[in-house]
Amino acid sequence: MASMSIAKRKNKRSNATKYCCRIRHKANNGQSLDYSRTFDQRQLATKWGQTEINKLNGIKHGGIIPQQETVGYLIQQSLERGLVTPEQRSKHSNLKMLLRYPIAMLPLADLQEYDIVEHC
Repeated sequence: MASMSIAKRKNKRSNATKYCCRIRHKANNGQSLDYSRTFDQRQLATKWGQTEINKLNGIKHGGIIPQQETVGYLIQQSLERGLVTPEQRSKHSNLKMLLRYPIAMLPLADLQEYDIVEHC
């Protein structure tokens, strides 16, 4: 779960007010993430903080999962980018074969462990 706090900071020399937005996130595996960014306006700090929290809450399986892409799209991208070369024929063929199965049509945001087990 991610949390956000905004602190008002005043510079003693220039007498300018800045807002520091701090994001904290503790993952299930015990790792914690803590970072901040400073803005001139509170609205900008709030907007950035909400965006970061939405990103962190959308993290599954170690990465940010796009809402529209499917498993098949991800496989197709890896084939087009050359992550699996044609010399690796078994891997290349297996990935191309996966594109014909129903799991390829599943959106990445909805992918669960059950779907992989069901596919096998």
